[in-house]
This record gives sequence, structure tokens and C-alpha cells, in this order.
Amino acid sequence: MPMRERSPLCPAAARIRRMGTLGLLLGLICLSAPAGAQQRPPPSRNANIFNGLDHQPTPSEVEGRERQQGVAPDSSQQAAENATIEHLYRELEQQPKARTD
Repeated sequence: MPMRERSPLCPAAARIRRMGTLGLLLGLICLSAPAGAQQRPPPSRNANIFNGLDHQPTPSEVEGRERQQGVAPDSSQQAAENATIEHLYRELEQQPKARTD
């Protein structure tokens, strides 16, 4: 069986050459990744904001839709709700204020 010729490079030089090749490939992969990410369009919707507009309904819009569909609370329900809100507001006002200094 004939002896195989050794590479003209010593083992350390061959290892350095392989590491350089791996480093070059890794660098090329890293440089190409952002270019691929930039090709995607930005999301058209983010929570309640899409196409640059806020699509969260305002209270007056909700009340108008409720009245239109016939599901709006009657005056006694609305009065009870307002009384609850006023009671909670008074409780909050009576709590000691937090110091900010």
C-alpha cells in the first residue's frame, strides 16, 4: 500500500485556513440576514392601530351603536352606573395622596 503524501501545509496552518474559511462564511451569512429581513413589509396592523389610524371606538360611538341596536341601558340602569362611578371616585379622592419627592 503506497503512503499518502502529506499536505504541504502543516496541521496548524491547515486548521487556521479552515477557521478562516468558516469565519468568512459566517460573516457572509450575517451580512445577508438583514437584507432578507428588510424585504418584508411592516405589519399593517398593531393592536387597535392599523393603516395609521386608531380604531378604538370612543364612548360616544359605543353609546350611539347601543342605542341604534336597542341594547342601550335604560335611564335607571344608567343612573345606577353613574352612582357607582361617583362612589368610587369619592373613595379615591379620600385616599391619602402619594408623595412624589
